[in-house]
Amino acid sequence: PRQLNIPGQHLPHVHPHWSDPHDYFNKQVLVVGGKNSAVETALRFHNAGAKVSLSFRSHELPAKSIKYWLLPEINTLIKSGRITAYPATQLTQITPTQVTLSNGTQIQPDFIVPQIGYTADMSLCKLANIKLEGPRQVPAYNPQTMETNIPGIYLCGTVIGGTQDKYEVFIENGRGHG
Repeated sequence: PRQLNIPGQHLPHVHPHWSDPHDYFNKQVLVVGGKNSAVETALRFHNAGAKVSLSFRSHELPAKSIKYWLLPEINTLIKSGRITAYPATQLTQITPTQVTLSNGTQIQPDFIVPQIGYTADMSLCKLANIKLEGPRQVPAYNPQTMETNIPGIYLCGTVIGGTQDKYEVFIENGRGHG
């Protein structure tokens, strides 16, 4: 997962990986991020009984970056106050007892769940001597066959985007490769 790059990001109550939203039942959870992963996580936690708040950098959730069937539900929950939104904010510090947002707001969540993307691990491609191009380490491959520059090694899915600082290849549009 991408790092928050702030003090406290590695504290034990910061969970960039989570498995069961029911583990957060009746807990105060701050989800960080404003795109699909963050919205989907916030909705799952809310539906499992967590008390959810959402911090995101933009002034409103970006419709182009969120699955069309998720946006109405998250907006309704925010408008009704069932999910607390902190738009146009970023986390600046995490302590064992509180989080400070860029607007000066301090909140006391039980858990912080950053959902701000990931950086692909390209080590397998490196071990296989697949040519990686540019700062995003995009693997060299034939788009017709998906074969890399190493005969007999093929790619599929999001790995073809390299480390993707701006996501272009998603599970949904990379599925046809298989």
